[in-house]
Amino acid sequence: MKKITAIMVAFTMVFSALSVTPKTVSAKVTMLSEKKVKITIGKSSKILVKEKKAKYSSANKKIATVSKKGLVKGKKTGKTKITVKVGKSKKTVNVTVIPANVKTCKAEKTSDTSVKVSWNKAKGAKGYYVFYKSSEKGKFTKKNTKKTSLEFKDITSGTYTFKVKAYGNSGTVSAKYSKAASVKFWKLAWSDEFNQKKLDTTVWSYGVNNGYASHANQEYTKGNNISFDDDNLIITTRAITDKETGKINFKNPITSDYITSNPNAEGIGKDVKYGKIQVKAKVAKGKGLDSAAFMIGSKIKNTPWPACGEIDIFGVNENEVNMGLCAPYVSKIFESNYKANLTQDEAANAYHVYEIIWEEGEPGKIEYFVDGTSKGVFDLSKDSKSLSDSRWVFNEPFFFNLFTRVESSAYLSTWASKKDDGDKIVYEDYFYVDYVRVYQ
Repeated sequence: MKKITAIMVAFTMVFSALSVTPKTVSAKVTMLSEKKVKITIGKSSKILVKEKKAKYSSANKKIATVSKKGLVKGKKTGKTKITVKVGKSKKTVNVTVIPANVKTCKAEKTSDTSVKVSWNKAKGAKGYYVFYKSSEKGKFTKKNTKKTSLEFKDITSGTYTFKVKAYGNSGTVSAKYSKAASVKFWKLAWSDEFNQKKLDTTVWSYGVNNGYASHANQEYTKGNNISFDDDNLIITTRAITDKETGKINFKNPITSDYITSNPNAEGIGKDVKYGKIQVKAKVAKGKGLDSAAFMIGSKIKNTPWPACGEIDIFGVNENEVNMGLCAPYVSKIFESNYKANLTQDEAANAYHVYEIIWEEGEPGKIEYFVDGTSKGVFDLSKDSKSLSDSRWVFNEPFFFNLFTRVESSAYLSTWASKKDDGDKIVYEDYFYVDYVRVYQ
C-alpha cells in the first residue's frame, strides 16, 4: 500500500511540473530597413532586422543574392524578393536591380541640320532613353534605342539639349540622367552672297574717311573701285605712279572703296544684334594693305566711336590677320585681340571663313573662329557686375563695314597686279568677299 501511495505522489509531482511550464511564444521579424530596396547592378545593400538569428533567402539568385548577414547584391537587372525568417515568422523585401548610370554624353553636329548623340555603355543596360529639347524652356521628349548613339536629323534652329538614361529588364531604369550635352543650330536670317553683279543699295552705301575708317594714304571712291566676278564682291585698291620717277602722282591718289550697311534716314542699311556671323573672303596680298570686315555699334550717331563699340571680324595688321574688338573702359579704349594664325599671304592665297558667335547676356560673350576653329573668346562674366557694365556695350545692334585701308604705300612691288599705262604704271590689289551671312 505504501508503495502504491509513493508512486501516486511521484506521478502527481511530474504532472504538476508539466502543467506550470510556460508556453513558447513564436518570435517576430522586426524590420529596421525599408521593405522596398533599389540596387544598382553590381552594388550591395544590407537588410536590417532587430533579431540576431534572422535567416535570409532570395527568390531569384540570378537577379540578386543575399548573404547570411542580410547583404543583398544586384546581379542582373530585374525584380525579385528576399525572405527574412525568424523562427516561424517571416517578412518579404521587394528588391529591384537597376542598370548603372550613363556617365558621359556627347552631342556633335554631323551637318547643318543633324546631330549625333553618343554615350558610354552602361552595365546592365538593355537599351537607352534619350531625352531631348530644342530650347532652354522647352519640355524634354523621349526616344529609345538599343545602341549607344542616336542621330537626330532635319533640325532647323535652336539650342538642343540631350541627356540619357539606361533601361534594363522588367521596366527598370537607371537612377540618374547622364550629364547634359548641348549643341546650337543656327538658321540663316540674312545674307549677301554678292551674286547679283551689282551692289545691293538697299543694304550697302559707300563710306567716306571717318573716325573709324580713315587713313591719309588713300581716298575712298563711291563705287569706282567696286566690281563683281564669280559671285564675289571685289574691292580694288589702285595706285598710279609716274613711270619715269616711280613716284605716286598725287593728282591721282591711291584709291580704294569702303562699303557700309550703316542704317540711314532713307531706310538703307542693315544692322544685327547677336547671332553667328560669317564672312568668307580673300584679303589683298600687298604689304601695307589692311583688308578688313568689322562691325560698328549703330548708336554711333549719338555715341561716338569708340564708346559705341567695335567688333573686328578680321583685319590684316603687320602682315598677319587679327580678330578682336574695341569698347570703352573708363576713359580709355578697351581692346582685346586674338590671332587668326594666318599670315597675310595665307589669307590672300585662299578663301577663309571668319566667324563670330555673339551671345546675348548681361554681359554676354563673343567668340572668334577661323574655318570653324575657335581662336579666342571675349567673356566678361567673370568680372564684377559694375566692371562688366562699364565696358560691355555689345547689347545693341551693330552694322557691317568692308574695306581695304592703305597703311603704307612703300610696298607697291608686292601688290597683286602691275600694268603699264603710257607714262604711268598702275598697281592694283584685290579684296574678295564671297559672302556675309547672319545666323540666328
